[in-house]
Amino acid sequence: MDETRDIELAEQAVELEAQAPWPLIEASGLGLATSRGVLFEGIDASVPKGAVCAVLGPYGIKRSALILTLCSRCRFTSGELRVGKYSMEPSPSPHAGSVLRDFFAGLGAAASDNSRALARRAARDARAMTGIGFFSRVNSVRPGITLLDLAAAELHLYGRPSSDAHAHEHLRMWGLDDLADKRFRELDAQQRCRLGLCLGMAGEPEILAVEDIEVGLAPYQSRHLMGYLKKLAGEGLTVLVGCVDPVLAAQADCVIELDGLSEEASE
Repeated sequence: MDETRDIELAEQAVELEAQAPWPLIEASGLGLATSRGVLFEGIDASVPKGAVCAVLGPYGIKRSALILTLCSRCRFTSGELRVGKYSMEPSPSPHAGSVLRDFFAGLGAAASDNSRALARRAARDARAMTGIGFFSRVNSVRPGITLLDLAAAELHLYGRPSSDAHAHEHLRMWGLDDLADKRFRELDAQQRCRLGLCLGMAGEPEILAVEDIEVGLAPYQSRHLMGYLKKLAGEGLTVLVGCVDPVLAAQADCVIELDGLSEEASE
């Protein structure tokens, strides 16, 4: 009887483990140092699949760099990082150029040509899992471009059908189809946030990284956006979102704090 009971308990444990959210992003001692100073260091994180994770800290390049690093879109110089099944390696150089040049620079040189190729392949495959919204000073949009052309260009980038009809349908999914002919410069802050989500999801990613959900918005609008991100997470998406307000960050499933890091070195 005891043996039968042990087997039943083991089977239940396996079933519960399978149902539990597994970490899609794991970081240990993560750090990024450049010629302009340390952006972050000693970051430990475990972000479950299907969770909203708030990165709480001052608005600026340090917070953006951490968010983009956690989703493999920015290099790091110390620690360990796994995104999905892909393990990232740090750059061997502790000071690797200016902050902005480090973005999207890949993983840096490895010990050999073969290991470097493997590292780059892992970084490429991990990046393919991620969509990003608007990040100030990282990605920019021509002020005069229409939303329809923006959506078509983003769909084309990910190898998806990108005709006007397909672009219009993608905008419709995000409640932006009535603004298809509007130019980017004509959008208000809330519309820009919604467009950032729309474009970030063009590649049907597993991870979405977003910033600026408080910039130019009233607190209730930011809370509404956070609620919408949680709805997306409920459908299986993993979200990394930057926050300044601890009350807003508390709506997330987990929080990573950038303690004691000022923005002075990066300005």
